[in-house]
Amino acid sequence: MILKKYIDIEPYDNKSAQAMSALLTALHRSFDEVGGFALAFPRIRSNENPWVGGVIRVFMSSSEGIEKLVELLEKNSLVANKVRFMFAKSIPDNFKGDWVNYSRVRVPSLSDVEKSRTNKAKARETRLSSSNTVPYFRLLSKSTGQLFSLMVVAKKTAPFGGEVFPTSYGLSSENRPFSVPEIK
Repeated sequence: MILKKYIDIEPYDNKSAQAMSALLTALHRSFDEVGGFALAFPRIRSNENPWVGGVIRVFMSSSEGIEKLVELLEKNSLVANKVRFMFAKSIPDNFKGDWVNYSRVRVPSLSDVEKSRTNKAKARETRLSSSNTVPYFRLLSKSTGQLFSLMVVAKKTAPFGGEVFPTSYGLSSENRPFSVPEIK
């Protein structure tokens, strides 16, 4: 997929972690139906007060894809009448600004640590220190019914203008990295 268009989606309650998580869940469930997308979090903050920001920017290959996504989200009970859609825009040709890679951070669960028989105390310390500075979404797994944290890290990278292969959460992966333009 070649990214050409984008739209910003903002929950009316854009300071609510729950509203942001509901929006990401609705996007994730729409991923296959719209042919995929890449996400950006223009207001993400990684520090002592981590926050995913109050806006999710969705990049797609066409205006038709964006229209279909908006249509699906308007009917989704998680976000219907709870988000505002900004106008879809084109990614500027030969964009000269910064590019950002948004990827998921996987922190081993305590059960993973037990399985690998590493030092539990050290693993717990690593988990806690990561979770204190990395923004995250609290999501419910549809397959297992369990809550989990999806931690997102943003890193400035070199420009990327090729085909992207995002995860079903619209993020870059270790084996298929990509970046998106940081459009102000």
